[in-house]
Amino acid sequence: MKLFVSSLVTLCALALFNNYTNAAPPIVPAFVYGPLYLVGYSRQLNHSKWQCASSSYLYKTGEWVRRNLRVSYYNGTMWLPRMLEFSIRNESYDLILRVNMTEELRNLSAKERYVIRHYNNDSLLLSEEIDSIHNPPPCTLWTTYYDGSSLSNYTKYVFSVLCPQPTYTNLNTACL
Repeated sequence: MKLFVSSLVTLCALALFNNYTNAAPPIVPAFVYGPLYLVGYSRQLNHSKWQCASSSYLYKTGEWVRRNLRVSYYNGTMWLPRMLEFSIRNESYDLILRVNMTEELRNLSAKERYVIRHYNNDSLLLSEEIDSIHNPPPCTLWTTYYDGSSLSNYTKYVFSVLCPQPTYTNLNTACL
């Protein structure tokens, strides 16, 4: 009987080992090459004067990744492009995204730290820091494809459960 149980445990361990070694762990998209597009957010973050938010990787210096943020701003008569550079780094084993704050980012109400609530190779769900489980913080959902076509059903589910009043953007090709 001991031989049977130990063989079963060994078989399970080998099966688990093979499953984990055949698949690479997901990569946080914000820290690698490529664009990110804002495809969803908590309704309270909506601002009618901003649209078409996206970010592009620029380069890496030490622990910091340099990206730019592109948005369109409505000045009352027309939409104007706005671009700014910022630096981020990964903290706490893929749980915290730290922003190197600038005055311009403060003016946009950016936070110094964001919680990485969920990620895979194609998407990233960020929220402000969690103060209380009874008052969930607002979230933003970013993806590597401008139309959100890469979002898995699980990512959509996590977005709908963790984020208050989740809303998807209507990013059109004019934003590109």
